[in-house]
Amino acid sequence: MFPAMWLLDRYGLKITCSMGAFLNGLGAVIKCFSIGTDRWLITFIAQMICACAQAFTLGKKRWLKI
Repeated sequence: MFPAMWLLDRYGLKITCSMGAFLNGLGAVIKCFSIGTDRWLITFIAQMICACAQAFTLGKKRWLKI
């Protein structure tokens, strides 16, 4: 969470949300290549990428003035 907040303060909302969207997309594409029962490690790594990407997109409500 702290690296995402630093990135938000340093580079702004557009770069931070773009980074989060890119990481979520990357994790989803990697998950597509992990179809099969013997590739659970690839699924796990892809899920970790998606989980890290949530820090870049969650908690931005105060910036969006909703």
